[in-house]
Amino acid sequence: PWVSVPELLRHTATAAGMEAASPPPASAPLRRAASFGRYGGGGDKCVRCNKTVYAAEKVTAQKKIYHSSCFRCQECNVKLGSNNWCVDSNGCVYCKPHFMQAMKAGGGKYDLGKGPSIPTPRDETSTPISPPPVKALPPEPAAGPKIFASPAAPAAPTPPLVAPAPEPRMDAPVNPSSSIPNPAMSAPRVPPPAPVFPSPSRATGATGAAAVTPLRILGVSGCLRMTSCNSGLLRCAEQHALKGGLDFRSVSIGELPLYNADLEANLPPAVQAWRDAVLATDAVLFACPEDNCSLSAPLKNALDWASQPANAWKGKAGAVMSVESGSGGVRAQLALRQICAHLDVTLVNAPEVAIRWLDQKHFDERGNLVHEEWSERVAELLVRLVRLARGLRAAA
Repeated sequence: PWVSVPELLRHTATAAGMEAASPPPASAPLRRAASFGRYGGGGDKCVRCNKTVYAAEKVTAQKKIYHSSCFRCQECNVKLGSNNWCVDSNGCVYCKPHFMQAMKAGGGKYDLGKGPSIPTPRDETSTPISPPPVKALPPEPAAGPKIFASPAAPAAPTPPLVAPAPEPRMDAPVNPSSSIPNPAMSAPRVPPPAPVFPSPSRATGATGAAAVTPLRILGVSGCLRMTSCNSGLLRCAEQHALKGGLDFRSVSIGELPLYNADLEANLPPAVQAWRDAVLATDAVLFACPEDNCSLSAPLKNALDWASQPANAWKGKAGAVMSVESGSGGVRAQLALRQICAHLDVTLVNAPEVAIRWLDQKHFDERGNLVHEEWSERVAELLVRLVRLARGLRAAA
């Protein structure tokens, strides 16, 4: 027959000559809460460790005294509290899960000691508890046509995964037995594609026809040398602009006199031509060399002449490039950006074109830019400048 673990321990203790705790009478109720004492003497002994129990650590359960640290489940040794312990008829203390497990294994004949969430076990002769009513499922609808059903359409045939045949080149020799070019022929190097500029805006004339208004870009170099690398950046940008069909023009600022407010009443011809060029343009591309951690004197002089007596820079779009031996001219670009913010010139933020002059492989002996990656970046900067200029002109 099945023997529970508590009964086995009780019989073992009796055989060893130890005094076994006798089960309580059937009439005695076993629903007693464990008392966790705080006051009283310390002459009691713990039933588990057989040591003195003081009032601050005393726990009483089923007339047995425990330490608060010894009051644990007999199966899993989990520390029990005042509301999560259960005692069987033999006086053994369990946690609620193991008590329910032992009760089910023993046929439900264990008595309950404590546990608010565990129902009281019932005797075999008592009336069985009726299970809760099962909610009936709704009847299935009658068979009929499906509302969302659609007639099965024949599956479309999957196209074969065949790679398209390469287009034959005009300069490649043709095999007499086939029209496919000879794969042994090496393809020529493909030049980088020309920059794709935004489409120009259209203005309606007096006749009602849409006329294309060209976008004018002015290139200004702050260096006056003939073989200047900064002027070479402008020549590279002019080549990309001609490929894209833009109106790009570079002007020289070497003929401008030093700024003098006394000459504003009767401007010199060179100053008047410079101001007219700035007023007529939509965008300005600066090539800004760095002198003494700032922009060059000729460029600062040209900015001053176009800003006095009336600001000709107002509402323009701009972009900055630079070449310098140390940092690439980033400090000169920063100084120019501060001035352009005061003159109401909106500059392109990216990409940044700042080339170190120490890298001689980027330019030839005449100052022309020969590096392909930097040339593509200049083209990208020009595309961003055109896009910004068209947006500002459309907003105006």
